[in-house]
Amino acid sequence: MLTVSEIQTALTKLVTQNTKIKDVWFDRVNYPSEDEFQNYAWIELRPNKTSFDKVYYQRLIAVDIHIILKPDENGEVSRTEIYEIIDQLDAAIMPCLQIKDRFITIQNFRADIFDNVLHYEFTLDFTDYIQSDEYEGLAYELMKNLKMELNKETPQSVFIVYEGDD
Repeated sequence: MLTVSEIQTALTKLVTQNTKIKDVWFDRVNYPSEDEFQNYAWIELRPNKTSFDKVYYQRLIAVDIHIILKPDENGEVSRTEIYEIIDQLDAAIMPCLQIKDRFITIQNFRADIFDNVLHYEFTLDFTDYIQSDEYEGLAYELMKNLKMELNKETPQSVFIVYEGDD
């Protein structure tokens, strides 16, 4: 099971290791004064879960990375810098985002600029499992009963068949 904290850690690394942004916030931004203001990212997560059996569930987590750049002496933010950050984030995420031992393919991206703030948005869409003593070993037992079949008529199609008693 991926925790929100693990997702936040992966997103922080994504931003700080691939862009010039070194401060990442998930709660409130806390700069003591305007003189100390630096470029930063504020990340909003909007999680949603849908259960489809007693162990597994579908997770959709909307991610909105707000990139706030320090304006120059005229109060302007460089659009060129914003476009460079979009390219850097695209390159870091495509084709998939790694979170711990999981690789999640990101299907859709969106980048908007409002009031000189970049909103870089995408959705994490993956299946997860409940981690509980009650279900310890159950996930393994369920997975043992899965088999894959190739469709001979359309070789790109794969069927996953559960052969258990449930």
